Amino acid sequence: MWVNEIKRCYKTLEPIIVHDKLIELYRQYLCIGGMPSCVKEFKKVHNDILLYKSEFIESIISAYIADISKYTLSNSEAIKIESVYNSIPKQLGKEDKKFQYSLIKDKSTKSMYESSIDWLISSNMICPNKLLEKIEKPLKPFESENIFKIYFSNIGTLTFMSNLAY
Repeated sequence: MWVNEIKRCYKTLEPIIVHDKLIELYRQYLCIGGMPSCVKEFKKVHNDILLYKSEFIESIISAYIADISKYTLSNSEAIKIESVYNSIPKQLGKEDKKFQYSLIKDKSTKSMYESSIDWLISSNMICPNKLLEKIEKPLKPFESENIFKIYFSNIGTLTFMSNLAY
């Protein structure tokens, strides 16, 4: 609905009259994220960000963490996966935002945590983003294997885990 209006205004260089409303909706999305239960609860408070309780996203994150130990073979594997997951806000907060194993735990290496990252990717809890060494089609051959960033699959998770105020 809004996409067509934005495209039309862009092509005609006409100001987007609903710009402020769209920016507000985007800010709400950054705080709430897109998880259906969080959006539902946000609707219950009539889209008032000050009335929205972040406990909903917190309970989802707690459930994620609890599920890690259910679906791993050992407690040490679950701890490593949780450590990677919990390091993401710190990773993204650094000036050099490439993923650094040493930010998970001192003297950590790729071999120690690579399977944990793979587990989080396969569970769709995180999204990796590899550096492109060259921007040409097709992109895949130009992806760096060693330089990447990791994001949560839901922006509301990052907002909550980074302790960002609405």
